[in-house]
Formats: sequence, C-alpha cells, structure tokens
Amino acid sequence: MHRAWIIGLVVSLVIFQGDLALAVVTTPAPEQVEHGYALLAQAHLEAESATRERLLTEAIAAFKAAYQSEPVAPAMQVQALLGAAQAHLLVMSPRRVFPFLWQATPLQRAERNLRQALVLQPDNAAAVFLLGLVYWRQATQAAGQQQEVSARSREYLTQAAGLGVPIH
Repeated sequence: MHRAWIIGLVVSLVIFQGDLALAVVTTPAPEQVEHGYALLAQAHLEAESATRERLLTEAIAAFKAAYQSEPVAPAMQVQALLGAAQAHLLVMSPRRVFPFLWQATPLQRAERNLRQALVLQPDNAAAVFLLGLVYWRQATQAAGQQQEVSARSREYLTQAAGLGVPIH
C-alpha cells in the first residue's frame, strides 16, 4: 500500500514537472510571429540555396507554432497565416516525400493559409492581395485552366485594390 502511494506521488510529480517545463519553454505567439518574419527577411536576402530553403522552413515552423499557440488570438493567427503564406510563396523546392504520397505544393499551402486567414478576417487586404498573387502564379503554371485561374486572380486583386492596397 505504501509503495503504491509513493509510485503514484512520483508519477504525478513527473507529470506536473513536464507540464511546468512545457509552460516555461513555450514562446508566446507574438514572439513566434516576430521570429518567423525575421527568418523570412533573412530568406529574402539569400540567393536560391539550401540556406534559403532552411530559413523558409524555419519561418513556416515559427508561424505554425504561433498559429497553434494558446490562448487563441484570431488577429495573431491571421498574422501567422499571412507569414506562412508568404514563406510558401518563396519556397523553390518543396520537401521530398515518398512518391506514392500526395503532398500539397507550396502554392496550394499558401492558398489554404490565405483562405483560412480570410475566414478569420474576411476584409484583410493583405490576405486578399496575396491570394490574388497565388492565383496569378497558378495561372502561369496551369495548362488548360489559365483563363479560369486568371479570372480568379483578377477578382482578388480588384478586391484588394478596393480594400486599399495600391495596385496598378
């Protein structure tokens, strides 16, 4: 009986220490977003290289951590989604996976992040503008669907201009 009590106490202390350590190590979302944008700025300065791709991967991870942090702050989540989308737009070589597994392209990931940002803030001009850029880039890469994707791009870019983004 005494031994079971001691084991229970030890297990509960280990669990408590693990939760406490996690709480101490967790970085607040604003700092993670700031770190993500700092990495993104460094990636802009790098030529196309493994270093640039590593910086973009780290930036995406920082934005993901900010998006998933607690407590949930929708404005911070939108900033994290916008940052991740920008990083995905800069990725030149997507991660390699087994050939039989489907993986979203960086453009598809950027589109998904921007659509989620618009769910959280429907009038976010930056998200609308970036989504227009995503569709424009998809139109340049898509064979056979260029008109449809170009029209979608123009729609979002016109909407971004209406929200105050200076587009000429």
